[in-house]
Amino acid sequence: MPADRRALRQALSQQRAAPAARFVGFDFDCTLTVRHFFKVFAWCYAQRSSAHPHCKAFYDWCRERDVEHEIQELLDPSDPMSSALEDFCRHAGEKVFHEVFREVFLGGDERITMVASWLESMRQKGVEFGIVTAGTSTAVLRALSAAPEWQPFFPSDRIWDTQQGRHSIRSLAGHKVLMLRDICPTACRIVLVDDSIERDRPPQWVLDAAQVSLVDLPYEGPGVDQALLDKIAEAVLA
Repeated sequence: MPADRRALRQALSQQRAAPAARFVGFDFDCTLTVRHFFKVFAWCYAQRSSAHPHCKAFYDWCRERDVEHEIQELLDPSDPMSSALEDFCRHAGEKVFHEVFREVFLGGDERITMVASWLESMRQKGVEFGIVTAGTSTAVLRALSAAPEWQPFFPSDRIWDTQQGRHSIRSLAGHKVLMLRDICPTACRIVLVDDSIERDRPPQWVLDAAQVSLVDLPYEGPGVDQALLDKIAEAVLA
């Protein structure tokens, strides 16, 4: 007697009938964060400099709490970001890193909760999320350990950096656009949210090829707020 495959056929039918995902791809620095996490650590902390204006808030926070704000040892010059984070956490401790990341880079508990609530409301409507950064994906993963409220929405397989993409294009934002389609190839709608669009708008052929829409925000500004989240919701649910 042939095997009863009705359950399998029913499962496959349900899978085919499931609506295609809607996907929001976020840049990280000055999009999800309120200050440039990569530049503060890789440029300022790692180089003992004030190479970026956002380092002041970080330095002030550290001085107020008697926390060392200059690198002690650059473990890997080829990866200054990961080296800077490792050095800071080794000397200040993971708890202090979590505190400074939440307060200085994510804007505090109220903003973290606001974004988490929005992410959950969008997830209930079938929206999925990812992060594509021009920084370092491992640094983003480490940083998000300080924000457990956000971690369920950004699993590690949905956090990428542009060094990991397969495409060759001069525009970093364009690279992110193409990567988003690779990350979620069956999505019926994809939106890239990125502060760099203001200065690096992807070519139209890239947007057409990947079928990705854009939501921009002020370059190196304070990241998403409720008004911008409402705008993103409108774009991805259209």
